[in-house]
Amino acid sequence: MTAIISTKEWGSRPVDNSSLPLSTASGVIIHHTATPNRPAYPGDPAFEMDKGSQLARQIQRDHIARGYRDAGQHFLVTRGGLILEGRQGTLAAAEKGLVIQGAHCGNDVGNRSWWGIECEGMYTAELPPAELWEALVSLCAWLSVVGGTQASNITPHRAWKSTECPGTLFAAQIARLRDEVRRRKLREIGALPPQS
Repeated sequence: MTAIISTKEWGSRPVDNSSLPLSTASGVIIHHTATPNRPAYPGDPAFEMDKGSQLARQIQRDHIARGYRDAGQHFLVTRGGLILEGRQGTLAAAEKGLVIQGAHCGNDVGNRSWWGIECEGMYTAELPPAELWEALVSLCAWLSVVGGTQASNITPHRAWKSTECPGTLFAAQIARLRDEVRRRKLREIGALPPQS
């Protein structure tokens, strides 16, 4: 799987999430950031890191301004395919198959036991770039393995509340995402042959 960039690496504002509850994972909720669909530069890791870090800091600032203690989501996937930890404490919890309570769903059940993944961009009129999609499949497969959840438990944010998120075109791709995650998991455990 693509390495996950920690909150320390992207320059998160320090917060104390130690009192937040940890829960057994139930699944993944997919969001979009509703920010402009900038060009992706996967061949320029420094540029992507800069853009991803700026966006992660902006999201954290905006969420704290709304009264959250930290960024609401657990992960951010950039258009160039980088994966950034969102809420501080997410990586440590996820490595144990647990979800630190988030603030991404608009629903207490979803916030407590479902990982929230923000995908950079707006997907009402276009699909995410291939680099973002590949990183998202990889991240969801890893989370599904460590959390012991099924690929069928990947849902769009709009399944939880009345919202456009993660965009009409992206929401229509959830069945494809579930299938690719399921196949990735099976391939990793040797139940499917490698792709040629």
